[in-house]
Amino acid sequence: MLFEFSDNNVLDDNLMACSDTHIKEVLRMLEGQKRDGRRTFFTGGLEAARIREWHIELLKNLRPKEIFFGCDTDEKFHHLREAMKLFRAADYASHNTLRAYVLIGYRGDTLEDAEKRLQRVKDLGVCPMAMLFRDVSGIVQESERDWKRLQTLWARPAIIYGRRR
Repeated sequence: MLFEFSDNNVLDDNLMACSDTHIKEVLRMLEGQKRDGRRTFFTGGLEAARIREWHIELLKNLRPKEIFFGCDTDEKFHHLREAMKLFRAADYASHNTLRAYVLIGYRGDTLEDAEKRLQRVKDLGVCPMAMLFRDVSGIVQESERDWKRLQTLWARPAIIYGRRR
């Protein structure tokens, strides 16, 4: 029986909380698999607050297809902004690769505030991915249709970068 390997999708959202040794081993292992034609995605969301220069150097060698970060609060935005300074300093900044999950539609959120947060992330050179909040029952805020429309506009890079600000 012949096994075919697909791309590597790193779903672990706690990878950055691991020891430096473990992170280096994981990234080197993924780099070895790159030689076999396997691309790497970090869709679990790396923690921007923990990004250091050496992470970026290893990621540059790996050349992942996508790296996601979480950006749900003002504090996380601050960490994302600081991480993007490191990425730019390392000459590794591309909205095609760097993405951020941005939570929208939670209790007290407004369409205007959500769009401002999404635009702020985009202005960092990071492609935002709007994530529509649902409570435990699966319900979205009152004007669900408007929230879904906003989420659709801010979930696909082709739409985000294909329209004017």
